[in-house]
Amino acid sequence: MEPLWSGVSEEVEYGGEVDVLVQGAVAFPGRYTVPYNCTYGELFALAGAECAAGYDPDEPLRFEDAVLSGGRLIVYIVV
Repeated sequence: MEPLWSGVSEEVEYGGEVDVLVQGAVAFPGRYTVPYNCTYGELFALAGAECAAGYDPDEPLRFEDAVLSGGRLIVYIVV
């Protein structure tokens, strides 16, 4: 069978904004557009959640699991 996905290497200019989808145990789940240097603490404050285990509230968002869609980076976080 063919794989459903394939790895892609893209370079995206640092700066600007990134879209983050936050789902799970948060008061306001949804899609947020935040600056690249947004911290997990700032993001979780927008979503109405305490900073989840495994996330340092002072650390900027990581992009290891980001998806490039329509020329925009989208990070998915399930709390």
